[in-house]
Amino acid sequence: MALWGNRDDKPSSGTIAINGATGVVTGAGTAFLTQTKIIDAYAQRGTFGYIVVTTAGVPESYLITAVTSNTSCKVKEGIPGSGMTTVGAGAQYTLNEKPRSISADGTHDGNNPNNVYGIDTEETERSEDNIVGISGTDTGLGYPTAEVPAVTIAAPAATVFATSAVNISGDAITLAAAAVPTTGTAVKYLANSGTVLGGLANGTTYFVIKITDTTIGLASTLANSGSGTKLALTGTGNNAQSLQGLTATAVATFSNGELVPGSFVMTGLGSNYASIPTVTIDSPRMTIATSAVAVNTSVFTFGGTRPSTAGFALVYQNGGGTSATGLVSGQTYFIATGTGLSASTFQVKSTNTADQPAGTVAIANTAGVFTMGATALAADEVITISGTLGGTGSITGYSGSPKSYRVSAVTGGAAPRTGFTLTEMDQSAVVTTAGTPTGLTYVIEDIPKITGTGNNAQHFALPLTATVVQATAVAIRGSGPGGSQITHAGWVRETIGTGGRAGRVNYETLVAMGSITGDATP
Repeated sequence: MALWGNRDDKPSSGTIAINGATGVVTGAGTAFLTQTKIIDAYAQRGTFGYIVVTTAGVPESYLITAVTSNTSCKVKEGIPGSGMTTVGAGAQYTLNEKPRSISADGTHDGNNPNNVYGIDTEETERSEDNIVGISGTDTGLGYPTAEVPAVTIAAPAATVFATSAVNISGDAITLAAAAVPTTGTAVKYLANSGTVLGGLANGTTYFVIKITDTTIGLASTLANSGSGTKLALTGTGNNAQSLQGLTATAVATFSNGELVPGSFVMTGLGSNYASIPTVTIDSPRMTIATSAVAVNTSVFTFGGTRPSTAGFALVYQNGGGTSATGLVSGQTYFIATGTGLSASTFQVKSTNTADQPAGTVAIANTAGVFTMGATALAADEVITISGTLGGTGSITGYSGSPKSYRVSAVTGGAAPRTGFTLTEMDQSAVVTTAGTPTGLTYVIEDIPKITGTGNNAQHFALPLTATVVQATAVAIRGSGPGGSQITHAGWVRETIGTGGRAGRVNYETLVAMGSITGDATP
């Protein structure tokens, strides 16, 4: 781990000589192209830091501007105005990254408000293409308990390149200058249903090697991108193929129906975002897994407390999968008063109405056949019976609590009907005895018969109202000219992520409390 300070020395190999007139450094036994920090800087940023040579007990710093071979590089004065000194062959040296201030045009300018100590302009741009955080703009309202909404970050734009952009002999791809990522950026190759470019695999992630402002190579690993080890390209692919960065991902925490401020956690920073993407937080909804759908009884089970009571509107969405048989995706339904209406289970009806049978209801026989006054009743509708059964006649299994039954058939010719047959919600027979019961209330609702369980992405969305409000948020892009934030002045330590954060760059800054050796400005 690098130490904070202005003498962040790195190990070196061999000895060097410096031509004070030309700035050419000639090495003996050096490894400029494979020295870890030099090659990392040379390939990804163009300049790294400093070569430090001590002459007569006084260290002198030379800013590296180019690396041409393992034994040759070029430097300029480390402190503007200090001049260059010729250093004879056989000199020992160290590598050093002193804090410094470099403006957007690469000059030392203390008047530029975007100056950054210890980071040059390419370094600041290396983290601007990922999404480093999310900030909530509206906490929302009415989110059901036990249902944390998904957070979706839009994917980065894909860069399409034609077969003519592929240089097989140079293992390079030409892109528009504005679309060329920095070295180390993770991109996914997409053949988009066309011929796959030889040497690459469709849908595979590679790492960019920036060759020029308009050309790149691709490496199989982050380490290979840093060392310049390109993959061999053996074909040209097709004219619709593209490179696309990785999509950033995040999760959030909701409590008491609202977004918890500052609760977003980035689970993937993404890559190659040329602009700040949109962030979408799911609207309040109740997701219903296939295991939570009871066929025939038409009862849905929600993992938490559902948000409302009978008659509340819900919009069924199949989530892009197969709809539950009996429901129509995009259609509005209403919570029914039938059996299953509890804190976590419910039925839905197609219209927000509840009818009552006309006249006196009597039980006609032992097979669940009832008679009534003229009523617009239809087969497959649901009758929920509640109250204490008195009078004569009986309904086996009815205990006085609300219970729903399915209408299996109606009699009496065209509507209005004068009779109906009831079954249990699972379509098993209802056993009755004839008579005229009293004390009962009958509610008729058009609860769809659900015969298929749908898919695990289906849900009931709560329509947005004054009390049901969708949460919103914005993405925060990394540091750099096109990002959402600027790296602050101070001594800076750079960390390059590994594993799931491979290729992502983080800068930690310690604001300078005193003078900074080697800096040209106060």
